Amino acid sequence: MVKTVLPWALLAVLAVAAAYYFGDNQNKEEIARVEKQIVEMKSQRDSIKNLVAVKDSIQKILQSRVTELKIDADNLRGQVSALEELRREQQLNVRRIRTPDDLLIKFSDTFPELPKDKIRVFEEYFRETDVTLKYFGVPIWFSETFIIEHQNSENYKQQRDKLETLDSLNVEVIALNDKVLLLEKEKAQAYKTGYDSAYVNYMDISRLYIDELEKPRFGLPHWGVIAGAAAAGFLAGNAGK
Repeated sequence: MVKTVLPWALLAVLAVAAAYYFGDNQNKEEIARVEKQIVEMKSQRDSIKNLVAVKDSIQKILQSRVTELKIDADNLRGQVSALEELRREQQLNVRRIRTPDDLLIKFSDTFPELPKDKIRVFEEYFRETDVTLKYFGVPIWFSETFIIEHQNSENYKQQRDKLETLDSLNVEVIALNDKVLLLEKEKAQAYKTGYDSAYVNYMDISRLYIDELEKPRFGLPHWGVIAGAAAAGFLAGNAGK
C-alpha cells in the first residue's frame, strides 16, 4: 500500500510545486507589466505637465502683451477724443473773430502758401437794403485749394466714422474672444480635473492589483500543502487499486 501511495503523493506534491512555480512566475510577469505601465503613465503625465507649464508661460507673456496693447488702444482713443475737442474749440474760435483784419490774419496763417499781396478786400454797397458788405478775393486758381480742402474734409469725416465703427467692432470682437478663451480655460480645467482624478484612481487600483498579485496563491502553509498532497496521493492510490 505504501508503495502505491508514495508515487501518487509525490506526483501531487510536484503538481502543487509546479502550480506554485508557474503561478508565481505569471504573477511576477503581470506585476512587471503593471509596474511598467505605472512608470509609463508617470512619464506621460510629467511630459504633459511640462508641456502645460511651457504653454502657460507663453500664455502669460502673450496676455501681458495683450494688456499692453489694450492700454495703448485706450490711450489712442483718448487722444482721438482730445483732437476732436480741439477741433471744435478751434472752429468756435474762428466763429468768434469779429474784425476783418483779424480774419485776414487767421486766413494768412491757415494758408501761408498764398502771399498777402495777392489777397484782395473790397466793398460793395447794396442800395436796396442800404447795406455795405466787404468781400474777400483771391486769385481764381487758388480756389482749387478750397475745393480740395473741402473734399478732404468730407472724406476724412467719412473715414473717421468708419474707423469709429471699426473700433467699436474690434472692441466687441475682443470681448467675445475673451469669453471664448474663458470657456476654453474652463473646459481645459474640467479635462485636467478629470484626468488627474483618473490618474490617481488608476495608480491606486494598480497598487492594489500588485498587492493582490504579490499575495500567495494558496493560504495553506508549506507543511499543509504537503499534507494535502499526500492525502490526495493516498486517495488516488486507493482509487487505483
